[in-house]
Amino acid sequence: MSQLARDVNGCRIVQRILERFDHSEIQFILEEVFKSLQDLRSDIYGNYVVSHVLEFGTEEEQTRIIERVIDDLIEMSLHKYGSNVVEMCLLHAPKSL
Repeated sequence: MSQLARDVNGCRIVQRILERFDHSEIQFILEEVFKSLQDLRSDIYGNYVVSHVLEFGTEEEQTRIIERVIDDLIEMSLHKYGSNVVEMCLLHAPKSL
């Protein structure tokens, strides 16, 4: 799945799935995103999938991503594609964080 998320057309398919399906139905996709987060968050297309989880995900899913992004916040902020994920973390961070 991570290879699909890093493809120009595949990332759009994953994004539409994240928008339209209940997250309990696509838990296997979300787990693959979390498993591949290190690679996806700075990828030219994968960063859009991570950003979509931040936008459309549950508070728990958002928190899981943000906790892993915080460790590399400065490095990701300076990265062309990683900075998109940092921006989405700031925009969609749950109030509980």
